[in-house]
Amino acid sequence: MAINLYFVRHGQTFLNKYHRIQGLSNAPLTEKGINDGIAAGKRLSNIKFNAAYSSDMQRAIDTAKYILQENQSELTTPKVTTAFREENFGYFEGSDDQSVWHMIGSPKGANTFNEMIDKFSMEKWLI
Repeated sequence: MAINLYFVRHGQTFLNKYHRIQGLSNAPLTEKGINDGIAAGKRLSNIKFNAAYSSDMQRAIDTAKYILQENQSELTTPKVTTAFREENFGYFEGSDDQSVWHMIGSPKGANTFNEMIDKFSMEKWLI
């Protein structure tokens, strides 16, 4: 029996819009973020979901609801779980993202998030 999984990131939040680090900080969706969720739902509208899950962050729950309202399934709300919660960035929560990536990566010769991933891979930075 085949199982198809679809992972969708939450829509844009106010912290995303202003390039702030957001992990456990829970900023609301912007108008663009709401439209992102609706658009994702429209792209996935022909796929009948048997289940839907979301992290316990309101931005993810709201995005999932926008997706489900466009879907042919009878689901209206996701099952909420901490299993999909984002990382806690601690001291860096709410900080300017470019400054953070520079502070973390520059000692190793990578000044941006993309440079860190390109040079060292995601797995090496999470250890």
